[in-house]
Amino acid sequence: MINSDNLCMSCMKDIGTEKQCPYCGFHADSKQIEPYLPIRTVLGNRYLVGKLLEYNGDGATYMGLDLST
Repeated sequence: MINSDNLCMSCMKDIGTEKQCPYCGFHADSKQIEPYLPIRTVLGNRYLVGKLLEYNGDGATYMGLDLST
């Protein structure tokens, strides 16, 4: 299983212990807007939820990572 502790929640690249991603500029301390899923939520022990990409009345789209690969 992938160690997700050091991943950027915007681009899913390994950023080590950096607080700001050197690849996309996303800050590790960023929060998701409510009522959407919090960053680093794991769904079904398989999918890691990252940054909220877009939302509307029909649903929400997130950056995500399949932890089983």
